[in-house]
Amino acid sequence: MPDIAYYIDRFELLFGQETGIVASCIDIDGLRRISRGADLLTMPSRFQYNRYKSKLTVEGPTPETLQRLIDSTHTLTYWVTYIEVARDRACLSKTDAEHMSEKTILHVTKKNTGEVFIFDGIRYPDTTLNTSNTDEGLFALRTGYFGKKGFQYVVYARVSNYNHLPCLHCEWRVRGAANVRRCFNIRRINDMLRTNLQERFETLRRRFISYEEIDHDRHGRFLNRMRANAQHPGVIREGDFAGGNRPEPKKASNQFLRAHAMISSAELRVYYYKLKQDANKKRRRGTELTPWEEKVRRMSFQRLNSFFRTVENPEGV
Repeated sequence: MPDIAYYIDRFELLFGQETGIVASCIDIDGLRRISRGADLLTMPSRFQYNRYKSKLTVEGPTPETLQRLIDSTHTLTYWVTYIEVARDRACLSKTDAEHMSEKTILHVTKKNTGEVFIFDGIRYPDTTLNTSNTDEGLFALRTGYFGKKGFQYVVYARVSNYNHLPCLHCEWRVRGAANVRRCFNIRRINDMLRTNLQERFETLRRRFISYEEIDHDRHGRFLNRMRANAQHPGVIREGDFAGGNRPEPKKASNQFLRAHAMISSAELRVYYYKLKQDANKKRRRGTELTPWEEKVRRMSFQRLNSFFRTVENPEGV
């Protein structure tokens, strides 16, 4: 059985009291000494109409951190509005962790969502992610973000914050007090000590995450028919999609063909979802559609699903 750890990586509390009152009740410097970090901020004025006056962010909380917060906040009004629950699967080396991360990102699909973003330092080495994160434990060149920001599944390789080993790091990022209660049954700080994180994490994964790969034979035949009928927008210049070969176009204006060898199943699904959505908007406005847009607009979800086949869980859990 692989070495797997489930833990709370980060959470945020919004308080109904001003920053000065909260700081008088909570020893922020003491929290920083027993966790990876803690910050208390005043909420912008646009949020204060909603009773939120200040925000406390805690990274890497320990049981001691949580107990100290329980003792310090019993007179304060607060809401748990954001949480990151992580699962680290230990690997033998950074290379193994990166390999498992890349394989997982290629095959993960979050159900019932049209949102995916894959930050890719391999495919686009000149691209930099605009972030102030200087975490030295991060070494993955690809990070997958699946779903909207309020309820997101994130996959990458890093040195574990739990046991300091190279690992495949997967986490649920849940925003909103109602979502946090619904997903992890956490309403108060003491709930973080009682909740079975493993059970909750895996229940969400089984419910919302599927694993699939692109059927390049079937999808390639579909694209080749479009090209033969002059319905595809001239993206494919050379390369055989049939017979299991990956496309190797000389010109690729569409995002899903730009990096043929590393396109993930989620990216391809979202490409078609958004193309169908845009084509329907154009049609409602009375704009003439290209043959390719009309073909994708009429494509059934059963036809789209036929471009993928289910694979085993690559996360090794």
